[in-house]
Amino acid sequence: MFLILVIVQMLFMRISWWVYYSYMTQPRYNHPAIFWNPLVRTILIWGPFVGIASLFFVAFTMTSSPWWFVAFSIIWWMIGSKLHKPSQTGILMPTLSEDGITMEAFTPDELIQDIRLHNKQNSDDRLKPNKAKN
Repeated sequence: MFLILVIVQMLFMRISWWVYYSYMTQPRYNHPAIFWNPLVRTILIWGPFVGIASLFFVAFTMTSSPWWFVAFSIIWWMIGSKLHKPSQTGILMPTLSEDGITMEAFTPDELIQDIRLHNKQNSDDRLKPNKAKN
């Protein structure tokens, strides 16, 4: 029974990591197609959480060593979350180019610099007197 709980727990944690990295951390236009269906999206987001919570309940009521299950879960969460983290390639943003709208990866520093430049240009425009009102 304990081994089955551990394997199912690993599966639920792996699904929750995938949902976190492919849905929670991405902008709305960059979600995988599976999240377009509201029912599937709800199941993928809440299913692992409910499953993990119910496995803890089952471990404490039906096994003789629930604390080993808790220890394994914490260790697997700490080690496994580092293993399953995807490489950071940048933030995908739609960009208008000569070929149309394309998705390009930007680093966070490039985005911050672009936002600051945009804010500076807007503040400079506000400081200029409006000649149309005269």
